[in-house]
Amino acid sequence: MTVSYEEQRKNMIESQVRTNDVSDLALINAMSIVARENFVDEGNKRFAYAELEVKSKTGRPLMKVRDFSKLAQAAKVNSGEKVLIIGGSSGYSAEVFAQIGADVTIVDSIKCDFKNFVSSNLDKLENIADDSFDLIFVDGGVETISKNWFAKLKNNGRLAVINYLTNVGVAQIYVKSNNVVASKNYFEAKPPKMPEFIRQAEFTL
Repeated sequence: MTVSYEEQRKNMIESQVRTNDVSDLALINAMSIVARENFVDEGNKRFAYAELEVKSKTGRPLMKVRDFSKLAQAAKVNSGEKVLIIGGSSGYSAEVFAQIGADVTIVDSIKCDFKNFVSSNLDKLENIADDSFDLIFVDGGVETISKNWFAKLKNNGRLAVINYLTNVGVAQIYVKSNNVVASKNYFEAKPPKMPEFIRQAEFTL
């Protein structure tokens, strides 16, 4: 018997979200509504709700449900906030945050059809205005963090990212207050690394 996507979505909430200490009701409700299968590459739809990273229609991978939901909860996405998603062309994170009530913009070098999409270099963010966002959410793992991202945050704005400090990523929330940035670590994870932010090897003689 084939289980419907709706049933798979309910199982995802119970087995991958709630069991990983995610209790934010607005986030859980949004993830219960947004059809994850609509963002997955056609050849991988059957894995849309598996505990796997899956490729989206644009080629960007979707983080595992556990990693995404825990990072989103730590980021504390609120209705009415302006949210920028870096590398978010999969569209899934944007739809979840929009369902919560946030005003969401995707910035990526890979084009997508989300209503608020900006094409830009992800390091420089040259097409994004400074002091514009309450939250910046990085939709994948990184080995380097661009200092240009912090310029795009409002005062008391937050940056949510999984940063590979070692061979394991650490979920970090950065807060910008009066141009001073402080961070807090939350949990370990190993999401797919964004190729734009893989540290270049250094060679010495």
